[in-house]
Amino acid sequence: MNDQDMTILREALENTEEAFVTIDENHTVVLFNRAAEMIFGTARAEILGRDLNSIVTPECSANHRHALDAYLQSKTPRGIRHRIRDEGRLSIRSSVTDRAEIRVSDNGPGIPKEIRANIFSPFFTTKGKGSGLGLAISKRIIDAHPGWKIEFSSEDGRGTEFKISMPLARPADPAPGRA
Repeated sequence: MNDQDMTILREALENTEEAFVTIDENHTVVLFNRAAEMIFGTARAEILGRDLNSIVTPECSANHRHALDAYLQSKTPRGIRHRIRDEGRLSIRSSVTDRAEIRVSDNGPGIPKEIRANIFSPFFTTKGKGSGLGLAISKRIIDAHPGWKIEFSSEDGRGTEFKISMPLARPADPAPGRA
């Protein structure tokens, strides 16, 4: 597709309510419209030029690769339809042992490995409308309390879990003169 065709395609797809994501033969995202930003919760500036695997599950990615291979062989375009998972799950659990724990987990796509180190950084966001302050502020509040911790684990295609833990009793202040 030449540049003029791509410009026409971008203009035609920009204002539609259906999400369009287009990849090239290297599986790199070359088109990501406004509706796709809303559905994926990711700004196009963060996706364009990246491998599609950064926003979709491995199963979905395999479907896209198959469609692309079929197109390259036949030159017949084939769309991939996605069903938004209506069985999405958000779970909040708590437990008490020698510490109190709160766990919040989901069965979403997970946090891509390449951004995990940044998620608590102020102003870091993958959302088109996000400020990037939610997790940063949460971590600051938790870190300001001795013995409190926030941590997370994430698995591609399976979801993410955040765990906040805190001691049941406030740590004793050292006796005067023993600090």
